[in-house]
Amino acid sequence: MTPEIFKQLLAKHHAGTLTPEEAAQLKTLLHSSGKQHALEQLFNEDFASADFTSAADPETLGLIYQHIQLATAAPTPKVRRIHWPRWAAAAAVLLLLGTGTYWYQSILRQQPSKIVQQETITLPHNKAVLTLADGSTITLDSTKSGLLAAQGNTQVQQNAGNQLAYNATGKNSTVTYNTLTVPRGAQPVEVILADGSHVWVNVASAVTFPTTFNGPVRKVEITGEAYFEIAGKAAMPFKVLLPGAGGQRTEVQVLGTRFNVNTYTDEGPQKVTLLQGAVKIQRGSESVKLAPGQQIAVTDQQLKLVANPDLSEVMAWKNGQFSFVGAHLSTIMREVARWYDLEVVFQDQITDPYTIRIARDIPAEKLFRFIEMSGGVKLELKGKKVIVKK
Repeated sequence: MTPEIFKQLLAKHHAGTLTPEEAAQLKTLLHSSGKQHALEQLFNEDFASADFTSAADPETLGLIYQHIQLATAAPTPKVRRIHWPRWAAAAAVLLLLGTGTYWYQSILRQQPSKIVQQETITLPHNKAVLTLADGSTITLDSTKSGLLAAQGNTQVQQNAGNQLAYNATGKNSTVTYNTLTVPRGAQPVEVILADGSHVWVNVASAVTFPTTFNGPVRKVEITGEAYFEIAGKAAMPFKVLLPGAGGQRTEVQVLGTRFNVNTYTDEGPQKVTLLQGAVKIQRGSESVKLAPGQQIAVTDQQLKLVANPDLSEVMAWKNGQFSFVGAHLSTIMREVARWYDLEVVFQDQITDPYTIRIARDIPAEKLFRFIEMSGGVKLELKGKKVIVKK
């Protein structure tokens, strides 16, 4: 059977025009093995339709559940999971309410969406601001590329893919600094520093850096979150200064390495996560050296090693995903608020943990609908405010 016939059958199912023979044919196909790719391809197009869940009957959803079930572990009802490698994939119509097992009952119990839309929440776009050494500013436009400015002997180039590149043609007699600010509701920006290091700056974040590197140390400052891939220069160590915590500045000392720094003030302790190489975290007289796969939490009292951090969760933002494992909805909504530039108000206390893996290139309204489908929560979208309630 060709994918075209498969599409025709599903379209007739949605329209309610399937003959008994065609219904049997569709259910046989859903039961058959080796059809996962075709089914997934169908739902890449089909789940975007707003009427999908209302058109899908319990029996067909049950068959889809059987078709793409991944495991048979005992369910843990208190953990509500949504797992969509691609937001419109076949798995997106199901809920992961138990470890490794796809369930669909909450869809069948689904009440009409409580999302109230007064304006469309657009996907984040590039509206980052580059502040030059003289205090002048440039608002970045992802649709344009070319030379933005000259900072002494350094040229600032905007490339495709939200990338800035600093090309030093010689040493500057005076060290000057630029600041890249990525506001809420923007897209992350990659900066190639004059030494060849790469810095990805997340939303609601800023990084201050020299336009060229002179002297014995390379040093930058960050607020918010950024991921670093540092060019190795043994004779010129690289340091990242974090905002003050407990009255002291924390410093990340590196040579050549890959690591993530999260200093959002509403996310608890500052965190440094090492993916490759080695870093030393220094605050006052206290220091801790990290090995790949380790994370340090900077509290007012100490530098605390975090056991077994989820690296995929840490790096999700840089990889274009939302990724949470057993997280409280308040944690999820803080990141959502930064991404879409929204205000989130909890009318009721939501205690259930949620696991979500989904691409970020999804309209806010669809993301909220998916969260509602997990049960236990309703989201009201009014302008730029999201009200969360039971």
